[in-house]
Amino acid sequence: MLSTARFALVATQNETGVPVTSINFDVIGNPMHVDHAPPEGFVYDSNRIDLVLVEIFGVAHYFLQSEDVLLLEQAIRREFSEP
Repeated sequence: MLSTARFALVATQNETGVPVTSINFDVIGNPMHVDHAPPEGFVYDSNRIDLVLVEIFGVAHYFLQSEDVLLLEQAIRREFSEP
């Protein structure tokens, strides 16, 4: 689903720096789409926000703030600091 969102939702900025968002409902996965495939692989654009990458960073941030992960880090530090 996220890979489809990468092609369906575009967040970018115009030449004056104003944020612009657009939604393309004509993508693979939508039953009404025209029969064409999205571009192969990741295409970097410095003016575009990659929504999949934002989602991955968000998950990683909350995962690393988890109490269980913090307890695991403490246990590892104790293990390596003992002689």
